[in-house]
Amino acid sequence: MHQLFKEVNKAWATVFLTSVMMTVGIAVVNALNSFGALLVLSGDVYLKAFTPEQLNAMSMFFLRLGNGIGQGLLEIFWTPFFFSFGWLLIKSRFLPKILGLLLMIMSVGYAVNILTKFLIPQFYPMAFTRLAMTLGALGGLPTIFWLLIKGAKAQTSDEHAT
Repeated sequence: MHQLFKEVNKAWATVFLTSVMMTVGIAVVNALNSFGALLVLSGDVYLKAFTPEQLNAMSMFFLRLGNGIGQGLLEIFWTPFFFSFGWLLIKSRFLPKILGLLLMIMSVGYAVNILTKFLIPQFYPMAFTRLAMTLGALGGLPTIFWLLIKGAKAQTSDEHAT
């Protein structure tokens, strides 16, 4: 993707690539938190030193770490990912401009969601999460379906230069 988009705008393609790499790394760590919860609940012999309440508390700790803070950290990098992807789609014209615009709107929804989650945790209504998820569906799903069904429009080097 970086090779494809660096001809459109190298700086935005680099933002796109960096945010993708950060997202993948954080998602792997979040998956490890889920495996940690499974490991604590596995019932292995060495875990007999803990009471069932302690094991439940440790497993909940791992689940909340991956699904709470870890998910929030992941969403921080979704914002530049979707914004740069939308910007590059608009500029490249590989897909319809409306899909790029929807992806950029989606990124704003994630930005609002994550800012309220971290900056005002005591005033964090579920409405922000629902808004971000709705905007995510409006931006992400049409782009996915467009790529699956129609694909990207190939351009010649002459078209791209103009």
